[in-house]
Amino acid sequence: MPQEYYATGHRKNATAKVWLQDGEGRFVVNGQGLRDYLRTEPLELFVRMPLQLIERAEGLDIRAHCLGGGIS
Repeated sequence: MPQEYYATGHRKNATAKVWLQDGEGRFVVNGQGLRDYLRTEPLELFVRMPLQLIERAEGLDIRAHCLGGGIS
């Protein structure tokens, strides 16, 4: 079984639960692909930027469950 990492983040009334594991670069937010969830390419690039910086954009599967807040 692959090792999985879990983290929770909060800001105001929003909560994000995130799971990371080795994989093929899949990024799923609330059951949707990242592009479908964010709806714009600039936001997607902004989210992927830290992964590209550490050269892991294609080697991690990321699953996030977000509650509250909204897309800015």
